[in-house]
Order: sequence, then C-alpha cells, then structure tokens
Amino acid sequence: MTPTLTAILAVAALAPAPVELRGGRMIMAPIVDISPDGVQVGGDEPRTIAWDNVRSVDSEWAERAAPYKSVSDDAWRARIRLARGDSVLAAPLFERLFPQYRDRDGSLALMVAEGVYQCRYAVGDIAGAFEAWLVAADLRERGVEIAGDPQMSPLLDPQTNLPPKVAPIFLEGSEAHRIADAAKRWLNDADASTPIRMKQIVEAYRVAASRAGNDTPDSEQSLKPPADAAPLFVAHIVNAESHDPGTRESARQALTDYCKGEHIGSWREAWARAAIGRSLIMEPDRDLRTQGVIELLHLPARFADAQPNLAAIATAQAAHALTELADPTSAGHLAEELRLAFPGHPAIDWLKHQGAIKSSTRSPNDGASS
Repeated sequence: MTPTLTAILAVAALAPAPVELRGGRMIMAPIVDISPDGVQVGGDEPRTIAWDNVRSVDSEWAERAAPYKSVSDDAWRARIRLARGDSVLAAPLFERLFPQYRDRDGSLALMVAEGVYQCRYAVGDIAGAFEAWLVAADLRERGVEIAGDPQMSPLLDPQTNLPPKVAPIFLEGSEAHRIADAAKRWLNDADASTPIRMKQIVEAYRVAASRAGNDTPDSEQSLKPPADAAPLFVAHIVNAESHDPGTRESARQALTDYCKGEHIGSWREAWARAAIGRSLIMEPDRDLRTQGVIELLHLPARFADAQPNLAAIATAQAAHALTELADPTSAGHLAEELRLAFPGHPAIDWLKHQGAIKSSTRSPNDGASS
C-alpha cells in the first residue's frame, strides 16, 4: 500500500460517520472502535455510546457491529421495560446479559447490573439482588454512570451507593448464607483499586449475614466505626446487634439521628427503626424489649409498600418478641398479618420455626420469659 493511500484511509477513518441512536437521532462523529461496551467515537465529544442506545452504525462499520446486534436489541428492550415498571418482562433479558457484562466496566455493564438488582428484588430474591448490587455499586464507586434515554430511575442511593431495598438486616436461613458467601467472595477478589468505603460496606454486610447464619467467629464480631458516612451507617446497624451491651446502646443512640428531621419517611429511617427494634428486643429489660416491638412495628405500619422485605422481617420478629413477652394474642394477630400482607415471604417459615423451637424446649412448668 502506498503512503498516499495509507494517509487517505487514515483520514477516512477519522471522518464523521453516522451512528443512529434509538429514537432516531444521528450522531456525526468519527468512529474509533467497536467493542462489547458499545461504539467508541472521537471528535469534539469522545465517548463510548453503549449498545442499549445504538440502533445502527455507518455501513463501513456494520460488519464489526453485527455480532453485537442481539446485545443491542436485548439491552434496549430491557431498559425500556424496566423504565415503564415491567420487571417481569425485563428480567429474562437482563439475566441473559448479566453473565456477559458483570465483569466489564462500562455504562452498559452498570445498566445491566442495576436492572438485575431491581428485577431480582421484585421477585423476592434478596440474595440475588445483593449479588447484582455488588457489581453496580463497585461501578458507581469508580465513577461509571448510565447514559442515554429513557432516563433510568435511581436504583442506588446517589450519595452513598447503598441499595435502599436491601438492608444489612437478615433472618437465619439460606438467604443470609448466600449473602455472606457472596460478600466473602467479593472481598477476596477485591484489589488495591477497589474503593475503601466499598470494602467497608461489603464487610459490614458479610458480618451481618454471617451473624444471622450463626457462622463463627462473626456471630460475636463488632465493627470498628469507619470515618465515611456510608459505611458508618451500615456499621451502626450491624453493631446494634452486637453481643456487647455497650456497643449495642452506642449504636442505637447513633441510629436515632436517622429517625428524625430530613430522614423521616426515608429508607434510612426504615433501616434505622428496624435495627433499633431488633437491638432492643435483645435486652434483658422488659420495658426495653417492649419498646423494641414498637420500633419494629413502624415497618409494617409505615414502610410496607416501600420496604416489603424489611417490613416482613420486622413483623415476624415483633410477633416472636411478643410471644416471649407473654402476649400470645397480639403475637397471633401479627403472625396472621404477616401471612396475609407478605404471602410466601421466608419470614413466615422463620416465625413458625421459632415457635416450634420454643414448644420443643419448654417444660410443662415453664412460663414465658420476661
């Protein structure tokens, strides 16, 4: 090839070429590369246009783009369906894309991870949602954002990247074990480039889930309060159930700040109320345990729609605490409310299991503990 022809081809490669977006808008910019993440363009606004926003590319690049046609169509349909609130139809598309993109670091990978997080939560797969959140939050912490139209509703908290729908509050069972295992794997794979506050948050989730699963030695572990506000909040929730009474009280005091002012009615208040309630019912004092039941009942009374998983957990634990406080009538009412309001939730079986344990261990002369 002559130098002149090489120069001509180089100039042609940098010439503006059309990239048609979903919705019909044309982007006239030189295409630099095609990759699993999308179409990389140069010019005045160099960027990668993710496949969920690309309808077609200039004919010169069509052959390179052809292998990603199904990805583009699936990602676009998934995004549209999630934007209109149809997680049922969006879920299969997101699940098909997730294995391909969970280890990538672009805008499309983030969109897919957040979509999986939302769809799994919608069907009650809390551990699965947590696993998707690990991917999404890590990308958010590294500065990745979702671009394009339609705008995606914020699924993670913009200030902390915490998952408002998945609190570090669990009941004993397979879900807690899955979350503990997922957190441990993620921490083992983390490297020096992983943001420190992300590591601190995931470690708090690991301890909380391990404690719920009665794993050792984490069942007795308390967390050293971090400096950053996000992991600090999560650490307070975990420490509210510490085996050390002083640590529990200190954590409860810190969490009361999230039950007033600007936090009223938010997911932060819901998390804090649940943590305070669970902490108080651990105390030996009857009045504190009764106060704990009242805190827990904020969840089904005020947050059942926004936080159904947490509300179900709180209802079950309040019912169990009332049984321990010798109020079987109120406990029975709550158990029935749990069954009707949250059908199929694992908290129903957990509560039955607690009753079975109590029945099998109580002697004929035993009374309810106080």
